[in-house]
Amino acid sequence: MSAFSPNGQMLALAPFNNGPGLALLDMPSGRVRWENWSLTDALSLGFSPDGRRIVAGSSEGTIATFDTQSGRRLAGPRVAHPEFVHAVAFAPGGRIILSGGDDSTVRLWDAAGLRPLGGPLRVSDNAGAFATFSADGASILALDATSRITTWDATIGKWLARACSIAGRRDFTPEERTVFSITPENPRPCP
Repeated sequence: MSAFSPNGQMLALAPFNNGPGLALLDMPSGRVRWENWSLTDALSLGFSPDGRRIVAGSSEGTIATFDTQSGRRLAGPRVAHPEFVHAVAFAPGGRIILSGGDDSTVRLWDAAGLRPLGGPLRVSDNAGAFATFSADGASILALDATSRITTWDATIGKWLARACSIAGRRDFTPEERTVFSITPENPRPCP
């Protein structure tokens, strides 16, 4: 697996040297900037929009983030799916990560600490979900094993509007606030 940084100046590789691990190369020289062996069998890689972080998904169902300058692990590994993580990607704003797994679901994560944001989004009953954000970050696109594409709105405002249409004019319960990632500091989301 490999991925270029947004500016094309770095190349992430996994598995590196035919084994577990992750490496970052400077381009076009090909000089190895760092190697990190803390995540085994990475299957998917993605750079943050600013090129300062990498997210990696593994065959063990875990995800982790790494600093591109030092190679230091920033968060994780966190179990994201029961088995293979086929896809990982940062949202254009860099604050949310998605993962697509062998369990046919897409999950959203807070990029800072890999805290789950809501529950899994089911793609299909077929094995595997490959997913990414649209270029503007407004949609999540997922491809299943039958080549069917599923899309979801990826904006918090649309999610809250949908939640409010279900909840009505009441405040959310603590459980609902967790599912919809509404922090205690947020005002009542439904007028």
